[in-house]
Amino acid sequence: MKTFLFVGAIVVLFLTSNTTAVAGTFVPPRFTVTAEISETALIAGAPLYVYLTVTREEDGNPELATVSLTSINDNVRLQIDDLNAQEVKRRPRQPWPAVNGLEFLLFKPLGAGESYTKTLIVHRWSSTALPAGSYTVVVEAPRLNYYMEKNRSEWHPVLEKPFRKAIPLKILPPDHERVARIFDEMLTAVTAESTPWSDRYRALDSIIFAQGPDALASQLGLLAAMEKDTVRFGYGQKEIVTMLWYIVQSADVATARALAALARGPVFGTNLDGEDHSGRGIWPMLGWAIHELHRTGSPEVQAVTKELVEVVPDKPGLVEMTFQHGGMQFDKDY
Repeated sequence: MKTFLFVGAIVVLFLTSNTTAVAGTFVPPRFTVTAEISETALIAGAPLYVYLTVTREEDGNPELATVSLTSINDNVRLQIDDLNAQEVKRRPRQPWPAVNGLEFLLFKPLGAGESYTKTLIVHRWSSTALPAGSYTVVVEAPRLNYYMEKNRSEWHPVLEKPFRKAIPLKILPPDHERVARIFDEMLTAVTAESTPWSDRYRALDSIIFAQGPDALASQLGLLAAMEKDTVRFGYGQKEIVTMLWYIVQSADVATARALAALARGPVFGTNLDGEDHSGRGIWPMLGWAIHELHRTGSPEVQAVTKELVEVVPDKPGLVEMTFQHGGMQFDKDY
């Protein structure tokens, strides 16, 4: 899908390693690391992507070097800073252990002259719904490591020093209708079988990790599509609960009304028949979100959810149950 693919500013850092293996002298491969952003001028609240590329230089060695990329323990992280180098609008920290959540972990074998690009969704870390002005996107990868195919137990640093780049970004005035259309186009990409898999996965995660009114309609549409079984890839309970948790953090009347309308609508409304549907599809998780909004919301929010919480079963401990185990999820490849 090309709606949200752009050419951005590129920064390059060329670094080499001088590691010595336990047995004999090891001549390390040479790597080039680059980071670019999908747009240098972005409408406030729109999705932004960083393309982090690790390239192994042509060295004539046929042995593969496998590079690890992971967001666990902030081994790869992003933030948006203002012109005073102060971080702005960090996303709320999820209450479950990061290693049990949707962190990514990748192992990419690189031959001489080969490269791999990992797309990072900026709003997974920092909100782009910022006042118009000038900012920098800071890309950090403090611990990129690799091993050679003949000795997988020996890890070596890709870089001599931690990778860090600050890339200029201009935030444009908000255009809520345009941003909502971007997320809606992503929802179409998720459900269209003609969309390339990498674009489908990226669109899916872009919606899951979004937060705010511009993405809300597409997030609720994704829930409905999941319930109707028109999305059959790339998600499980962790993805659904993560998205609902972000939705609940808004805790405003508009969000409460939208969730209530979804619960009463044609896709989920059949569950309001007085029967027990606590084990059915998306419904138990949607019920948890409604109850959570009621528990944490203002009196105005509680007025919207009051009738529903009396008929929709709650799911106490849903978050704890969903994220009590690690079961590291290897990242979708996009």
